[in-house]
Formats: sequence, C-alpha cells, structure tokens
Amino acid sequence: MNYLIEKNLVKFLYSILSLLGIPVIIYNHKGFIVFINKKAAKLFGYSPNELRHCSFLKLIPFSMLPKNLEMFESYLENKKIKHKYILKQRLCKTGYVKEVLVKTICFNSINTFMVVFKHLN
Repeated sequence: MNYLIEKNLVKFLYSILSLLGIPVIIYNHKGFIVFINKKAAKLFGYSPNELRHCSFLKLIPFSMLPKNLEMFESYLENKKIKHKYILKQRLCKTGYVKEVLVKTICFNSINTFMVVFKHLN
C-alpha cells in the first residue's frame, strides 16, 4: 500500500476512534502505545498524554507480566485476530488492579494491535 495513503488512513482511523465512546488503545509492533483515546486513558486513571509512547507493560500488573509478554510475542508471530473478549487484569495509575474485558485486533498491513476494553463494575 502506498505510504501516503496508509498514513492518511491511520490518521482517519485515529480521528474516528477519538470520537468513540469505547476505550481503545493501539500499540505498535514493539508494544508501545501509538494511540489512546480519552475513554481508555480515563479507565486507568491517566490522561492520554501520560500513556502515549509508553509500553503496554505499564498497564500490566507485575504478576501478569510473563503471560502477557508471551501473548504479545504470539500476536507478533501469528498475527491472529481475537474475536472474543477475554477477562484480563490491568493496572491503574493508583496501583489498583482493575478487571476488564479485552479484545485484541491485529492489523497486519500496519503492524499494529488495537485493543478494545469493556469495564466490569
């Protein structure tokens, strides 16, 4: 795909995701946050600027690091799309561990992973 077209499509995607009322984070192939909407940042007690360019590991409780690293490597190798929400634990800014439902979607052409969250009360 032409680089300029791809870049514009990514910008368009980010603008749409900014308006959505669902929490969304997009990670690059190295696991760094390249996009986070306000809803996702708020879910974990941050502002979008505090998390942008951070590693996904910042939101993972220490006890869950090995399993999450293994899953991330699996996404890189297999590039599978997960269609179901999976119950996960994520770490909030306050140190509180929050249970959320997570759906991971892989975009092969731009080497990114979009993660959609559903908060459990």
